[in-house]
Amino acid sequence: MGRELMEHLTDRYARCRFFLLSTDHESTQEGVRNHAFYRSLGFLSYDYDEKEMSAFGLPRVRPPRPGAERARV
Repeated sequence: MGRELMEHLTDRYARCRFFLLSTDHESTQEGVRNHAFYRSLGFLSYDYDEKEMSAFGLPRVRPPRPGAERARV
C-alpha cells in the first residue's frame, strides 16, 4: 500500500523537480524499515544525526515545456 501511495504521488506531481520527506532516524526501529523502503523507491538519504532525524530527497527530471527549445535560441 505504501508503494502505491508513493507512486500515485510521484505520478500526480510529475512536474515537480524534487520530492522531500522526513522520517525517523535510521537508529530507531521504525527508521530501519522506513529507510529501506524509501531507498527502494530511489530516494536519497540526508541524515541529521544531531537532531536524530532523516530526510529523503528524490530528484526528478521535468519534461521540457512546449516551446522551451525555441526560447533558448
